[in-house]
Formats: sequence, C-alpha cells, structure tokens
Amino acid sequence: MKLKLPLTLFCALLSSILHAGGTPDFVALPEGYNNQINYMTQNRVGQEQIAKIYTGENLLQAIASDEQVPEGGTIVMEVYAPKRDRYENPVKGTGGNFLIDHLEGIAVMEYRSEWPQEMPEKERAGNWGFALYTPDGKPKANELDCAGCHWQLRRVNYMFTTVPMKNHAHRQQ
Repeated sequence: MKLKLPLTLFCALLSSILHAGGTPDFVALPEGYNNQINYMTQNRVGQEQIAKIYTGENLLQAIASDEQVPEGGTIVMEVYAPKRDRYENPVKGTGGNFLIDHLEGIAVMEYRSEWPQEMPEKERAGNWGFALYTPDGKPKANELDCAGCHWQLRRVNYMFTTVPMKNHAHRQQ
C-alpha cells in the first residue's frame, strides 16, 4: 500500500509533463477535420512554421455573427515545417508564405461549456481545451502553454484567428 500513493503521484506528474499545453485525454483529434473549412493558411507568427487551420461551418458562422461558440466546436491547426534552402533558411513562395515540406503536428482546440472535473483548469482558456497530436494522430508531447497564450485573448473568444474567421465567413456570403 505504501507504494500506491507515490506511484499514483508519479503517474500524474509524468502525464502533466508529457502533455503540458494540452490534454489529449479530454480533447480528441476530430475525425475528418480536414474535410471542414480551411479558413486560413499562413506562416505562424514568430516561428518558422506554416499553419493550415480548419473549422466547421457552424463555428465559423457563430464567430462571424458574434454568437455563442457551439458546444463541441473545434479548431484544428496542422503545423508544417518549411522547405529550406542550402543555408537552412525557410523558402518562401510567391505569396510570402513558406513552402511546405512536411507535417510536424496537429493542434486541436475544443469548446465545451462544461469539462470533466479531472481536466486541469490550467489546461483551459475559458471553455476551450487543447491537445497536440503527431501527424499520424497519436498524442504528442507539448512544451508550450497553449491555455496560457490563449487566455490573453479572452476578449476575442480566446482565439488568435477571430478576425480571419470573420473575414472568411463574409467572403463566402
């Protein structure tokens, strides 16, 4: 019995280290997400990566209309490494975005009005939960504090892409 508490504590600590910045136990990678609307593709600010960002029509329209985010709404970001020149600099295409080399990971944001008690509050920004996956859909270790960065954006639904979502929705009309 003496071993049970330290082992439980160790497992909890290991889990929080491996999935810092996300909780794949609670935020699943949505099947078929890449059949949804790709409302934005651009270089990630301050990083040498390209992001393709997807969401469903219902979430896109809710944001465009300044309505409540729909329950279970997801935003999925595919994160790509850029092609590099012989000096290891990212290669840009004609539009200024880096040329895509390979998929590095898939980040997911999911909205729920209520999360299970077991999901740590520090892993959420408002009602958004986060997780990171490998290109083949397995949970991926993440040293970033997703919730911490998104928390700063509470005035715009905790999202970095509120304006691009609205712009995309208005272009569709």
